[in-house]
Amino acid sequence: MTGYGDQTLATQALRGGAFDYILKPIDREYFLSSLTRALQLRHVSRQAEERERAETALRENRQSLDTLIETVPCILALTDRDGCILFFNRAAEELTGYTRDEILNTILFQTLVPADAATEVRQRYQDPISVTPYQVPWKTKYGAERLIEWRSASMRWPNQEAPCVLSVGIDITDRRRSEEKIAALHTELNQQVQAYEKVVLDLEASREQLQEKIVDLETFQDVVVGRELKMIALEKETAMLQRELDLIKAERPLA
Repeated sequence: MTGYGDQTLATQALRGGAFDYILKPIDREYFLSSLTRALQLRHVSRQAEERERAETALRENRQSLDTLIETVPCILALTDRDGCILFFNRAAEELTGYTRDEILNTILFQTLVPADAATEVRQRYQDPISVTPYQVPWKTKYGAERLIEWRSASMRWPNQEAPCVLSVGIDITDRRRSEEKIAALHTELNQQVQAYEKVVLDLEASREQLQEKIVDLETFQDVVVGRELKMIALEKETAMLQRELDLIKAERPLA
């Protein structure tokens, strides 16, 4: 407020940050109107500043989210309920061999899901989404199949009226192959154990048979030895009788 109606002073004041240049004597209505406009302008200015800060924070968060999505090792794919692919992260590109330009707006069930699993996947996309993990293979650009363990959730996506399906997957192909090899080794080991058990049982049976034969042999040996002892005793008795007979003959010559 000033009592000097100086145009240069007014210009300097406004350039220095003043909202208005009010001359004395003060017109009450004009003063209140100017004050109201100043408050409104300040309010709008603060809203603009807060919005700019919020947009800056949102951009930073979006950049952080994009960086996170691109660097996570999990496969991320977003589709609508009809299977049209809306988003594809770098891990999904590396697994399948498709670039985003090649894969976006194609139908998931036709491009990535093998024919024998397409019906199951379609059904999952139509029914309420659950976070329960399930396993469905994906086929790569070059015809190979990779077994993926999936978890899906429903979420909103810009420019899409109906909720979309976000699928998060982990490639378990190598793990499944290792599990199958371990299972095969366990089966082979069990078979070998069963074979060894049979060998042990056979050896035990053979040992029992051998023991029986040893007992029979010992019995036979006892019989043979007994007979030999009897024969020796009989020979001794025969020799003794022969000597007695010779003595009798010597004492009584034949007439």
